[in-house]
Amino acid sequence: MNAEITQISRLAPNVGEGIKECDPRQEDLDNQIISYIWIRSQNRQNTSNLDPTLKHGIITVTTPTFLPGSLVAIHSFLRHNAWFKGDVIVLANQMEPRFQRFFHLFPNIRIEQISQEVIDRTEKVSERFPQFQRRKAQFYSLDLARFTEYDKLLFFDSDVLFRGDVSEVFAQKDRMLACGDGFYYKDKWRDPVSYNVIPKTADISGREVWTDNFNAGFMVFDGSLLREKHHPQLVHQIDHDLFGSVDTNHSDQLILNRHFKKDYRIISGKYNFRLGIEDRLAEKDGISYQEARMIHFTSRRKPWENVHVMLTIPKFENYRMAYEEWLENWHDFLNNLDNLPTVESLGYG
Repeated sequence: MNAEITQISRLAPNVGEGIKECDPRQEDLDNQIISYIWIRSQNRQNTSNLDPTLKHGIITVTTPTFLPGSLVAIHSFLRHNAWFKGDVIVLANQMEPRFQRFFHLFPNIRIEQISQEVIDRTEKVSERFPQFQRRKAQFYSLDLARFTEYDKLLFFDSDVLFRGDVSEVFAQKDRMLACGDGFYYKDKWRDPVSYNVIPKTADISGREVWTDNFNAGFMVFDGSLLREKHHPQLVHQIDHDLFGSVDTNHSDQLILNRHFKKDYRIISGKYNFRLGIEDRLAEKDGISYQEARMIHFTSRRKPWENVHVMLTIPKFENYRMAYEEWLENWHDFLNNLDNLPTVESLGYG
């Protein structure tokens, strides 16, 4: 904690024991940073009462263009969740050894090749529907269902930043946990066939309506669900006939919502905080940016793409703060590069 107080003193010399009373809604960036540093120091002290005999895993998908995002997502998770001793799984399609070595800075790393059936089916769908050409990797998340040996498995997208302890979700008994999607927070209905919005003025008598859909950027699976071996059914839904009736650009999220419709429980958006719906999160879940455990940089708002950063900062009140936090974690990760293994040491010629 001493190092944190020193950093706070440099930012605001007159700040003392009242740090934790900082107003999380204040607009002054220096004060937001002070509040962030206090939250970070508290989260580092968190301990977990989870059963140490349970097998835990975290899993994400990466591609060459998402490498910085994936590295920060994993690094920030481990930074704020010191209790976690499980496996770190990275799904990728033919990741080059020169990139793999960066992930070997993490403990218990497993770099897993995307299954051939997922790749083949994704290629067929994207050939028929060009909108999926640049979204192929979104389907790769369905391979998470291959890993049935875990008691709890947390999937998160590679465009996220953890800023707090999430052990609470690992302690829940639910078969699956996830956070509501944008339509959930806007109180909109979805059509189960087209996955598009159903106007509130529509006659829905005798019609199936989806109300509580989830965003696939943060999902916790219980071992009891994983061991039912859902992988074949999930992969078979990467099908051009299915997506022929879909009006949106959703990919894995549509399949996961459809397949696990009766298995999940919606949890607080603080675990999947999206700046584009920040006002809705405050209204429905009663949470602010400062309470977010994970920030999700959805759409093209990726913090490692400077042009998009420049264009996004004026749009969202807290994007600059989120970007600064992401950048601080990126620099913290880069400080470990003295320990970077060589390609040869990993067994590659």
